[in-house]
Amino acid sequence: MSSIAVDGAAWAGADADAFSGFDAAAPAGRMAPAARHRRRHRHWIECAAATLAGALIAIGWASVGANDEGASARRALLERELAGLATPLAEVARLEQASAASRASAALGVARARPYVQLRALLDALSRESHGGVIVTRLRQTREGFELRILGQDSGACASWMARLASTGAWPGAQIVELKFVPAPGRAQSAGAVEATVRLPAAVSRRPSPAARGDPDERLDEPAPRGEP
Repeated sequence: MSSIAVDGAAWAGADADAFSGFDAAAPAGRMAPAARHRRRHRHWIECAAATLAGALIAIGWASVGANDEGASARRALLERELAGLATPLAEVARLEQASAASRASAALGVARARPYVQLRALLDALSRESHGGVIVTRLRQTREGFELRILGQDSGACASWMARLASTGAWPGAQIVELKFVPAPGRAQSAGAVEATVRLPAAVSRRPSPAARGDPDERLDEPAPRGEP
């Protein structure tokens, strides 16, 4: 097997013409137009993509701006409409407050007048249903209604008087809560005289407080009508 010896110095110092059959720059020269074409093609693609992206961004901002302008216009229109309704709404609120104040005042007036209306009704009933054997010695107005103290010749007279008062229908809950024998006024003997305490519950609900009525005393004592013994 033969061997080939290569002189490195001769190889290094050899003239380029010795290798004229091998053109090292030829492949690069042949590939340069294709590379330039690819670079130009990529450049145009990048430019087109950038242009398209810019157009899309511009369209998006334009639509956002249009929406913002439309929303601002609608908001301004609503604000003008609300400003125009401010006066009517304020008037409606004022009328509602005035109506509520009027109802409260009317209710307070009715509540304050109720005790006096009840008292007058009771006095009228007592005057109509006077009984010869019974004397009303005290009349007191309480939170629950009225309380009477009567003096009768006997228990039968008191029961009859109570029945007549209940028959008027104004005091269906009238009842005797206390009954005791006492000396009859103007008589030496005490046999048969009866003193009774009668309660007449009010037909309405609770009366207003003394502060609301302007009445410092919770109870009202009135001179009682007196019948003939």
